[in-house]
Amino acid sequence: SLLPQPMLVDVFSQFLTCVHDDGFRRRVLRQMRDFFDDGVDLVVLRKTVRMMIFEGGEDPFGYPFLNLIRGGKQKKFGHRAARLDEMLSPSDICKMHSVRWLCYVPEHAPDALVCANLLLRELILKSKTDVVGDGEETDPALHCARVFLTRFLPSDTVKNASRQAAVEVEGAGKDQEGVLTVDEVEDASAEYGALEAYVDARVAYDRWRSVITSVSPECATPGASMASGSVEARIANKMRARSMASGSVETRIANKMERRNFIHQKRRIGLQVSDAANEARAKLMAVLTYEGGWLANPGIVSQESVVDEDEQTTRVQEMAGLRTSCLPCTVFLLHKVLHGTAEWMEVFLEDAERAYGEEGESMLSEIFGDRDVAAGPGYLYRSCLDIAKTVASDEFNLQESFNREHMQQFVGLMAEANVNLLRSTQEIPR
Repeated sequence: SLLPQPMLVDVFSQFLTCVHDDGFRRRVLRQMRDFFDDGVDLVVLRKTVRMMIFEGGEDPFGYPFLNLIRGGKQKKFGHRAARLDEMLSPSDICKMHSVRWLCYVPEHAPDALVCANLLLRELILKSKTDVVGDGEETDPALHCARVFLTRFLPSDTVKNASRQAAVEVEGAGKDQEGVLTVDEVEDASAEYGALEAYVDARVAYDRWRSVITSVSPECATPGASMASGSVEARIANKMRARSMASGSVETRIANKMERRNFIHQKRRIGLQVSDAANEARAKLMAVLTYEGGWLANPGIVSQESVVDEDEQTTRVQEMAGLRTSCLPCTVFLLHKVLHGTAEWMEVFLEDAERAYGEEGESMLSEIFGDRDVAAGPGYLYRSCLDIAKTVASDEFNLQESFNREHMQQFVGLMAEANVNLLRSTQEIPR
Protein backbone atom coordinates (compact mmCIF):
# COMPACT_ATOMS: atom_id res chain seq x y z
CA SER A 1 0.00 0.00 0.00
CA LEU A 2 3.05 2.29 0.32
CA LEU A 3 4.00 1.92 -3.35
CA PRO A 4 3.18 4.69 -5.85
CA GLN A 5 -0.26 3.96 -7.30
CA PRO A 6 0.86 3.07 -10.86
CA MET A 7 3.41 0.59 -9.50
CA LEU A 8 0.96 -0.74 -6.92
CA VAL A 9 -1.66 -1.39 -9.61
CA ASP A 10 0.84 -3.21 -11.85
CA VAL A 11 2.38 -5.34 -9.11
CA PHE A 12 -0.80 -6.23 -7.27
CA SER A 13 -2.75 -6.99 -10.43
CA GLN A 14 -0.10 -9.50 -11.44
CA PHE A 15 -0.25 -11.07 -7.98
CA LEU A 16 -4.06 -11.38 -8.02
CA THR A 17 -4.03 -13.37 -11.29
CA CYS A 18 -2.60 -16.25 -9.23
CA VAL A 19 -5.24 -16.06 -6.48
CA HIS A 20 -8.10 -18.46 -7.29
CA ASP A 21 -9.53 -19.77 -4.02
CA ASP A 22 -12.80 -17.99 -3.18
CA GLY A 23 -12.08 -17.64 0.54
CA PHE A 24 -8.58 -16.32 -0.04
CA ARG A 25 -9.91 -13.83 -2.60
CA ARG A 26 -12.38 -12.43 -0.07
CA ARG A 27 -9.65 -11.98 2.54
CA VAL A 28 -7.33 -10.26 0.07
CA LEU A 29 -10.14 -7.96 -1.08
CA ARG A 30 -10.96 -6.95 2.50
CA GLN A 31 -7.32 -6.06 3.09
CA MET A 32 -7.16 -4.09 -0.16
CA ARG A 33 -10.19 -2.03 0.85
CA ASP A 34 -8.73 -1.48 4.34
CA PHE A 35 -5.23 -0.38 3.32
CA PHE A 36 -5.54 1.09 -0.18
CA ASP A 37 -6.91 4.55 -0.93
CA ASP A 38 -10.60 4.71 -1.83
CA GLY A 39 -11.25 3.31 -5.30
CA VAL A 40 -7.79 1.81 -5.82
CA ASP A 41 -9.09 -1.70 -5.16
CA LEU A 42 -11.46 -1.33 -8.13
CA VAL A 43 -8.66 -0.03 -10.38
CA VAL A 44 -6.55 -3.06 -9.45
CA LEU A 45 -9.39 -5.52 -10.05
CA ARG A 46 -10.25 -3.97 -13.42
CA LYS A 47 -6.73 -4.64 -14.60
CA THR A 48 -6.60 -8.10 -12.99
CA VAL A 49 -9.75 -9.35 -14.68
CA ARG A 50 -8.75 -8.00 -18.07
CA MET A 51 -5.30 -9.55 -17.80
CA MET A 52 -6.86 -12.95 -17.07
CA ILE A 53 -9.35 -12.68 -19.94
CA PHE A 54 -7.06 -11.18 -22.59
CA GLU A 55 -3.92 -13.14 -21.75
CA GLY A 56 -5.63 -16.51 -21.40
CA GLY A 57 -5.37 -16.98 -17.66
CA GLU A 58 -2.73 -19.69 -17.95
CA ASP A 59 -1.25 -20.82 -14.62
CA PRO A 60 1.74 -23.20 -14.51
CA PHE A 61 0.33 -24.79 -11.33
CA GLY A 62 -3.03 -25.68 -12.92
CA TYR A 63 -6.47 -25.39 -11.34
CA PRO A 64 -7.14 -28.57 -9.34
CA PHE A 65 -9.68 -26.82 -7.10
CA LEU A 66 -11.69 -25.02 -9.80
CA ASN A 67 -14.19 -27.81 -10.34
CA LEU A 68 -17.45 -26.91 -12.07
CA ILE A 69 -19.57 -29.65 -10.46
CA ARG A 70 -19.10 -30.72 -6.87
CA GLY A 71 -20.85 -33.28 -4.67
CA GLY A 72 -24.61 -32.87 -4.63
CA LYS A 73 -24.60 -30.75 -7.79
CA GLN A 74 -23.68 -33.82 -9.83
CA LYS A 75 -27.29 -35.05 -9.68
CA LYS A 76 -28.65 -31.63 -10.63
CA PHE A 77 -26.52 -31.21 -13.74
CA GLY A 78 -26.23 -34.88 -14.67
CA HIS A 79 -23.59 -37.02 -16.32
CA ARG A 80 -23.91 -35.27 -19.68
CA ALA A 81 -23.03 -31.93 -18.06
CA ALA A 82 -20.03 -33.52 -16.36
CA ARG A 83 -18.89 -34.91 -19.72
CA LEU A 84 -19.32 -31.50 -21.36
CA ASP A 85 -17.40 -29.83 -18.55
CA GLU A 86 -14.40 -32.01 -19.36
CA MET A 87 -14.11 -30.14 -22.68
CA LEU A 88 -13.39 -26.86 -20.92
CA SER A 89 -9.74 -25.89 -20.76
CA PRO A 90 -8.06 -24.59 -17.59
CA SER A 91 -7.84 -21.24 -19.37
CA ASP A 92 -11.63 -21.15 -19.88
CA ILE A 93 -12.24 -21.99 -16.24
CA CYS A 94 -9.79 -19.34 -15.07
CA LYS A 95 -11.43 -16.68 -17.25
CA MET A 96 -14.85 -17.47 -15.79
CA HIS A 97 -13.50 -17.34 -12.26
CA SER A 98 -11.75 -14.02 -12.98
CA VAL A 99 -15.02 -12.11 -13.33
CA ARG A 100 -16.04 -13.25 -9.85
CA TRP A 101 -13.38 -10.89 -8.48
CA LEU A 102 -15.90 -8.12 -9.22
CA CYS A 103 -18.92 -9.88 -7.69
CA TYR A 104 -18.06 -9.62 -3.98
CA VAL A 105 -19.06 -6.02 -3.17
CA PRO A 106 -21.87 -3.85 -4.59
CA GLU A 107 -19.54 -1.03 -5.69
CA HIS A 108 -17.95 -3.35 -8.27
CA ALA A 109 -21.22 -4.57 -9.85
CA PRO A 110 -21.17 -2.22 -12.89
CA ASP A 111 -17.64 -3.34 -13.78
CA ALA A 112 -18.63 -6.99 -13.28
CA LEU A 113 -21.32 -6.48 -15.92
CA VAL A 114 -18.91 -4.89 -18.40
CA CYS A 115 -16.32 -7.66 -17.91
CA ALA A 116 -19.01 -10.36 -18.18
CA ASN A 117 -19.97 -8.92 -21.56
CA LEU A 118 -16.32 -8.86 -22.58
CA LEU A 119 -15.96 -12.58 -21.87
CA LEU A 120 -19.31 -13.51 -23.42
CA ARG A 121 -18.44 -11.71 -26.65
CA GLU A 122 -15.17 -13.63 -26.83
CA LEU A 123 -16.89 -16.99 -26.24
CA ILE A 124 -19.77 -16.44 -28.65
CA LEU A 125 -17.42 -15.23 -31.37
CA LYS A 126 -15.55 -18.54 -30.99
CA SER A 127 -18.75 -20.63 -31.05
CA LYS A 128 -19.88 -22.39 -34.21
CA THR A 129 -22.43 -20.70 -36.46
CA ASP A 130 -21.82 -22.07 -39.97
CA VAL A 131 -22.28 -25.74 -39.03
CA VAL A 132 -24.37 -26.38 -35.93
CA GLY A 133 -24.06 -30.14 -35.44
CA ASP A 134 -24.33 -31.78 -32.05
CA GLY A 135 -24.68 -28.50 -30.14
CA GLU A 136 -22.61 -28.08 -27.00
CA GLU A 137 -21.04 -31.52 -27.42
CA THR A 138 -19.04 -30.22 -30.40
CA ASP A 139 -18.94 -26.56 -29.37
CA PRO A 140 -16.90 -25.99 -26.18
CA ALA A 141 -17.17 -22.19 -26.49
CA LEU A 142 -20.97 -22.32 -26.44
CA HIS A 143 -20.95 -24.67 -23.46
CA CYS A 144 -18.51 -22.39 -21.66
CA ALA A 145 -20.82 -19.40 -22.24
CA ARG A 146 -23.78 -21.32 -20.79
CA VAL A 147 -21.77 -22.48 -17.78
CA PHE A 148 -20.57 -18.92 -17.16
CA LEU A 149 -24.12 -17.55 -17.24
CA THR A 150 -25.72 -20.27 -15.15
CA ARG A 151 -23.06 -21.25 -12.63
CA PHE A 152 -20.55 -18.44 -12.30
CA LEU A 153 -22.28 -15.10 -12.73
CA PRO A 154 -24.85 -14.04 -10.08
CA SER A 155 -28.36 -14.01 -11.54
CA ASP A 156 -28.94 -10.46 -10.29
CA THR A 157 -25.81 -8.99 -11.89
CA VAL A 158 -27.73 -6.56 -14.12
CA LYS A 159 -30.02 -5.45 -11.31
CA ASN A 160 -27.08 -4.87 -8.96
CA ALA A 161 -25.15 -2.92 -11.59
CA SER A 162 -28.11 -0.64 -12.35
CA ARG A 163 -28.81 -0.09 -8.66
CA GLN A 164 -25.17 0.77 -7.92
CA ALA A 165 -24.95 3.18 -10.86
CA ALA A 166 -28.01 5.04 -9.56
CA VAL A 167 -26.57 5.16 -6.02
CA GLU A 168 -23.30 6.63 -7.27
CA VAL A 169 -25.12 9.33 -9.23
CA GLU A 170 -27.17 10.32 -6.19
CA GLY A 171 -24.10 10.39 -3.97
CA ALA A 172 -21.64 12.16 -6.25
CA GLY A 173 -23.73 14.00 -8.82
CA LYS A 174 -22.40 14.48 -12.35
CA ASP A 175 -18.82 15.20 -11.19
CA GLN A 176 -18.13 11.60 -10.23
CA GLU A 177 -14.85 10.16 -11.47
CA GLY A 178 -13.44 6.67 -11.81
CA VAL A 179 -16.81 4.92 -12.17
CA LEU A 180 -19.04 3.88 -15.04
CA THR A 181 -21.86 6.29 -15.87
CA VAL A 182 -25.55 5.40 -15.79
CA ASP A 183 -25.65 5.52 -19.61
CA GLU A 184 -22.72 3.10 -19.84
CA VAL A 185 -24.38 0.70 -17.39
CA GLU A 186 -27.66 0.84 -19.29
CA ASP A 187 -25.79 0.15 -22.52
CA ALA A 188 -23.95 -2.77 -20.90
CA SER A 189 -27.26 -4.12 -19.51
CA ALA A 190 -28.84 -4.14 -22.97
CA GLU A 191 -25.77 -5.88 -24.40
CA TYR A 192 -25.82 -8.49 -21.64
CA GLY A 193 -29.52 -9.17 -22.24
CA ALA A 194 -28.86 -9.68 -25.96
CA LEU A 195 -25.93 -12.05 -25.40
CA GLU A 196 -27.84 -14.03 -22.77
CA ALA A 197 -30.84 -14.33 -25.11
CA TYR A 198 -28.62 -15.78 -27.84
CA VAL A 199 -27.05 -18.38 -25.55
CA ASP A 200 -30.51 -19.34 -24.25
CA ALA A 201 -31.76 -19.68 -27.83
CA ARG A 202 -28.88 -21.95 -28.83
CA VAL A 203 -29.43 -24.14 -25.77
CA ALA A 204 -33.16 -24.36 -26.53
CA TYR A 205 -32.36 -25.36 -30.12
CA ASP A 206 -30.04 -28.11 -28.89
CA ARG A 207 -32.80 -29.37 -26.59
CA TRP A 208 -35.29 -29.46 -29.50
CA ARG A 209 -32.80 -31.26 -31.73
CA SER A 210 -32.23 -33.85 -29.01
CA VAL A 211 -35.98 -34.44 -28.61
CA ILE A 212 -36.87 -34.53 -32.31
CA THR A 213 -34.13 -37.09 -33.05
CA SER A 214 -34.95 -39.37 -30.12
CA VAL A 215 -38.77 -39.42 -30.11
CA SER A 216 -40.44 -41.50 -32.83
CA PRO A 217 -43.65 -40.01 -34.30
CA GLU A 218 -45.14 -43.49 -34.73
CA CYS A 219 -46.99 -45.66 -32.22
CA ALA A 220 -47.57 -49.39 -32.37
CA THR A 221 -51.16 -50.07 -33.50
CA PRO A 222 -53.03 -53.02 -35.00
CA GLY A 223 -52.95 -51.40 -38.44
CA ALA A 224 -49.42 -50.06 -38.20
CA SER A 225 -47.91 -52.79 -40.38
CA MET A 226 -50.19 -51.89 -43.30
CA ALA A 227 -49.14 -49.28 -45.83
CA SER A 228 -50.98 -45.99 -45.44
CA GLY A 229 -53.86 -45.75 -47.89
CA SER A 230 -53.56 -49.40 -48.97
CA VAL A 231 -56.67 -51.49 -49.67
CA GLU A 232 -55.91 -53.64 -46.63
CA ALA A 233 -55.64 -50.57 -44.38
CA ARG A 234 -58.93 -49.11 -45.63
CA ILE A 235 -60.72 -52.42 -45.15
CA ALA A 236 -59.28 -52.81 -41.64
CA ASN A 237 -60.35 -49.31 -40.69
CA LYS A 238 -63.88 -49.87 -42.02
CA MET A 239 -64.14 -53.14 -40.12
CA ARG A 240 -62.96 -51.44 -36.95
CA ALA A 241 -65.51 -48.66 -37.37
CA ARG A 242 -68.28 -51.18 -38.12
CA SER A 243 -67.39 -53.30 -35.09
CA MET A 244 -67.47 -50.22 -32.87
CA ALA A 245 -70.93 -49.34 -34.19
CA SER A 246 -72.57 -52.75 -34.25
CA GLY A 247 -70.33 -55.12 -32.35
CA SER A 248 -70.86 -56.56 -28.91
CA VAL A 249 -70.50 -54.47 -25.80
CA GLU A 250 -67.15 -56.15 -25.06
CA THR A 251 -65.87 -55.39 -28.57
CA ARG A 252 -66.91 -51.76 -28.41
CA ILE A 253 -65.28 -51.35 -25.01
CA ALA A 254 -62.08 -53.01 -26.27
CA ASN A 255 -61.98 -50.76 -29.33
CA LYS A 256 -62.57 -47.64 -27.24
CA MET A 257 -59.79 -48.64 -24.86
CA GLU A 258 -57.48 -49.27 -27.80
CA ARG A 259 -58.30 -45.86 -29.25
CA ARG A 260 -57.88 -44.16 -25.87
CA ASN A 261 -54.47 -45.79 -25.38
CA PHE A 262 -53.42 -44.76 -28.87
CA ILE A 263 -54.39 -41.13 -28.24
CA HIS A 264 -52.61 -41.23 -24.87
CA GLN A 265 -49.38 -42.42 -26.52
CA LYS A 266 -49.74 -39.84 -29.27
CA ARG A 267 -50.38 -37.05 -26.77
CA ARG A 268 -47.32 -38.01 -24.74
CA ILE A 269 -44.87 -37.92 -27.65
CA GLY A 270 -46.67 -35.10 -29.46
CA LEU A 271 -46.58 -32.73 -26.51
CA GLN A 272 -42.95 -33.59 -25.85
CA VAL A 273 -41.95 -32.50 -29.35
CA SER A 274 -44.40 -29.59 -29.43
CA ASP A 275 -43.14 -28.16 -26.13
CA ALA A 276 -39.50 -28.40 -27.23
CA ALA A 277 -40.32 -26.77 -30.58
CA ASN A 278 -42.32 -23.97 -28.99
CA GLU A 279 -39.55 -23.19 -26.52
CA ALA A 280 -36.88 -23.13 -29.23
CA ARG A 281 -39.07 -21.04 -31.51
CA ALA A 282 -39.85 -18.48 -28.80
CA LYS A 283 -36.21 -18.07 -27.76
CA LEU A 284 -34.88 -17.85 -31.30
CA MET A 285 -37.54 -15.25 -32.11
CA ALA A 286 -36.54 -13.34 -28.98
CA VAL A 287 -33.10 -12.86 -30.54
CA LEU A 288 -34.42 -11.82 -33.94
CA THR A 289 -36.96 -9.38 -32.46
CA TYR A 290 -34.76 -8.08 -29.64
CA GLU A 291 -35.90 -4.57 -28.71
CA GLY A 292 -33.98 -2.00 -30.74
CA GLY A 293 -32.23 -4.73 -32.72
CA TRP A 294 -29.90 -7.43 -31.41
CA LEU A 295 -26.58 -5.68 -30.58
CA ALA A 296 -27.59 -2.94 -33.03
CA ASN A 297 -26.66 0.00 -30.78
CA PRO A 298 -23.11 -0.42 -29.44
CA GLY A 299 -22.87 3.16 -28.16
CA ILE A 300 -20.09 5.62 -28.91
CA VAL A 301 -16.39 5.60 -28.11
CA SER A 302 -15.75 8.17 -25.37
CA GLN A 303 -12.45 9.56 -24.12
CA GLU A 304 -14.03 10.30 -20.75
CA SER A 305 -14.97 6.68 -19.97
CA VAL A 306 -13.05 4.61 -17.44
CA VAL A 307 -12.94 1.93 -20.14
CA ASP A 308 -9.91 2.20 -22.40
CA GLU A 309 -10.60 3.63 -25.89
CA ASP A 310 -9.01 0.62 -27.58
CA GLU A 311 -11.32 -1.68 -25.64
CA GLN A 312 -14.33 0.43 -26.58
CA THR A 313 -13.35 0.30 -30.26
CA THR A 314 -12.82 -3.46 -30.10
CA ARG A 315 -16.23 -3.84 -28.48
CA VAL A 316 -17.95 -2.01 -31.36
CA GLN A 317 -16.14 -4.20 -33.89
CA GLU A 318 -16.98 -7.40 -32.01
CA MET A 319 -20.66 -6.50 -31.77
CA ALA A 320 -20.76 -5.89 -35.52
CA GLY A 321 -19.05 -9.24 -36.08
CA LEU A 322 -21.55 -10.99 -33.81
CA ARG A 323 -24.48 -9.56 -35.78
CA THR A 324 -23.13 -10.80 -39.12
CA SER A 325 -22.41 -14.30 -37.78
CA CYS A 326 -25.12 -14.95 -35.20
CA LEU A 327 -28.24 -13.41 -36.76
CA PRO A 328 -28.20 -15.42 -40.03
CA CYS A 329 -27.41 -18.51 -37.92
CA THR A 330 -30.43 -17.76 -35.71
CA VAL A 331 -32.71 -17.37 -38.74
CA PHE A 332 -31.57 -20.69 -40.20
CA LEU A 333 -31.94 -22.46 -36.85
CA LEU A 334 -35.48 -21.13 -36.50
CA HIS A 335 -36.29 -22.48 -39.97
CA LYS A 336 -34.81 -25.86 -38.98
CA VAL A 337 -37.04 -26.00 -35.91
CA LEU A 338 -40.22 -25.18 -37.81
CA HIS A 339 -39.43 -27.27 -40.89
CA GLY A 340 -38.13 -30.23 -38.87
CA THR A 341 -41.15 -30.22 -36.59
CA ALA A 342 -43.50 -30.00 -39.59
CA GLU A 343 -41.88 -33.06 -41.18
CA TRP A 344 -42.12 -34.92 -37.88
CA MET A 345 -45.79 -33.94 -37.63
CA GLU A 346 -46.49 -35.27 -41.13
CA VAL A 347 -45.28 -38.72 -40.11
CA PHE A 348 -47.16 -38.34 -36.81
CA LEU A 349 -50.39 -37.63 -38.73
CA GLU A 350 -49.81 -40.38 -41.30
CA ASP A 351 -49.42 -42.84 -38.44
CA ALA A 352 -52.80 -41.81 -37.01
CA GLU A 353 -54.48 -42.04 -40.42
CA ARG A 354 -52.89 -45.45 -41.01
CA ALA A 355 -54.42 -46.67 -37.76
CA TYR A 356 -57.84 -44.99 -37.91
CA GLY A 357 -58.32 -43.74 -41.47
CA GLU A 358 -59.93 -40.34 -41.96
CA GLU A 359 -60.64 -40.17 -38.25
CA GLY A 360 -56.89 -39.96 -37.65
CA GLU A 361 -56.70 -36.36 -38.88
CA SER A 362 -59.46 -35.25 -36.51
CA MET A 363 -57.51 -36.75 -33.62
CA LEU A 364 -55.10 -33.79 -33.69
CA SER A 365 -57.57 -31.63 -31.79
CA GLU A 366 -58.02 -34.37 -29.18
CA ILE A 367 -54.26 -34.75 -28.81
CA PHE A 368 -53.17 -31.11 -28.79
CA GLY A 369 -56.32 -29.30 -27.67
CA ASP A 370 -56.25 -25.61 -28.57
CA ARG A 371 -52.52 -25.51 -29.33
CA ASP A 372 -51.51 -24.05 -32.69
CA VAL A 373 -49.87 -27.30 -33.76
CA ALA A 374 -53.33 -28.93 -33.75
CA ALA A 375 -53.82 -27.22 -37.12
CA GLY A 376 -51.35 -29.73 -38.56
CA PRO A 377 -48.05 -29.51 -40.47
CA GLY A 378 -49.40 -26.75 -42.71
CA TYR A 379 -49.38 -24.33 -39.79
CA LEU A 380 -45.67 -24.93 -39.26
CA TYR A 381 -44.82 -24.57 -42.96
CA ARG A 382 -46.77 -21.31 -42.98
CA SER A 383 -44.75 -20.20 -39.96
CA CYS A 384 -41.58 -20.84 -41.98
CA LEU A 385 -42.81 -18.29 -44.50
CA ASP A 386 -43.53 -15.80 -41.72
CA ILE A 387 -39.79 -15.66 -40.97
CA ALA A 388 -39.45 -13.60 -44.16
CA LYS A 389 -41.60 -10.85 -42.63
CA THR A 390 -39.30 -10.64 -39.62
CA VAL A 391 -36.17 -10.55 -41.77
CA ALA A 392 -37.67 -7.86 -44.01
CA SER A 393 -38.75 -5.64 -41.09
CA ASP A 394 -36.80 -2.38 -40.76
CA GLU A 395 -37.41 -2.45 -37.01
CA PHE A 396 -34.75 -5.09 -36.34
CA ASN A 397 -32.28 -4.41 -39.21
CA LEU A 398 -31.74 -8.11 -39.85
CA GLN A 399 -31.11 -7.78 -43.59
CA GLU A 400 -27.93 -5.80 -42.94
CA SER A 401 -26.36 -8.85 -41.30
CA PHE A 402 -26.96 -11.11 -44.35
CA ASN A 403 -24.29 -11.39 -46.99
CA ARG A 404 -25.07 -12.49 -50.55
CA GLU A 405 -24.60 -16.18 -49.80
CA HIS A 406 -26.83 -16.01 -46.71
CA MET A 407 -29.57 -14.25 -48.65
CA GLN A 408 -29.49 -16.77 -51.48
CA GLN A 409 -29.76 -19.60 -48.97
CA PHE A 410 -32.65 -17.86 -47.22
CA VAL A 411 -34.58 -17.26 -50.45
CA GLY A 412 -34.15 -20.94 -51.32
CA LEU A 413 -35.58 -21.97 -47.94
CA MET A 414 -38.60 -19.71 -48.42
CA ALA A 415 -39.25 -21.23 -51.86
CA GLU A 416 -39.09 -24.70 -50.32
CA ALA A 417 -41.52 -23.63 -47.58
CA ASN A 418 -43.99 -22.45 -50.25
CA VAL A 419 -43.89 -25.84 -51.96
CA ASN A 420 -44.29 -27.71 -48.68
CA LEU A 421 -47.25 -25.57 -47.64
CA LEU A 422 -48.99 -26.18 -50.95
CA ARG A 423 -48.30 -29.91 -50.74
CA SER A 424 -49.50 -30.30 -47.13
CA THR A 425 -52.62 -28.12 -47.29
CA GLN A 426 -53.38 -27.79 -51.01
CA GLU A 427 -53.37 -24.03 -50.36
CA ILE A 428 -51.92 -21.40 -52.64
CA PRO A 429 -49.55 -19.44 -50.32
CA ARG A 430 -50.12 -15.71 -50.13
